[in-house]
Amino acid sequence: MNCTAIFCAALLTASAVQARPADLSDWQGASWGMTATELDRLPGVTRLPAPFEFSGARATRGSEAFVGEVPMLALFQIATGSERLQQILLETRGKATPTAHRQVAEALREALGPPDATCVQTKDYGDASLVEQVWRFPSTVVHATLMDFTTTMVVTRDPNAALSAITPPASRNNWRGFPRRIIVRYHPAERLDLWGTCGR
Repeated sequence: MNCTAIFCAALLTASAVQARPADLSDWQGASWGMTATELDRLPGVTRLPAPFEFSGARATRGSEAFVGEVPMLALFQIATGSERLQQILLETRGKATPTAHRQVAEALREALGPPDATCVQTKDYGDASLVEQVWRFPSTVVHATLMDFTTTMVVTRDPNAALSAITPPASRNNWRGFPRRIIVRYHPAERLDLWGTCGR
């Protein structure tokens, strides 16, 4: 498996791994099937200024959360139709740094034990662009996805092409300006449609 320095530390960290829990029945008091009204009773849950739309679900409630020391926004996805909680999605606030990648991976290993599956997607030149780790429990499945969209350079126009009045000159973007994202998802183990391909 080939990975960038960003991902290697997170993937290979084995320190401070605690005993694996037998099951996960909720996330900070939020359990599968809750209504938005029930979520409102949980500490820290607030109404979002505008809903986040997802395929077959929407999030109108959220809360601030930490995975390790990394601040994240937790979105409570309510299924369209049943109006019940089907997934909790946590995403980093602001730029996801290599240190944040490592801290999230270490915190999840400490809380959940070693992952059941690790999947890596690579760029054309071999470095990792996405690493997903999956923990399977009887009630809940947890996914941690570390995404790196960086590249060394992007040329938006052929620099050798003739210039014209309507064609801007070639521009180059430094890799530091490209996003990295960390997403952690919790969903019911029975919802196979939310699993994705890693760890099935």
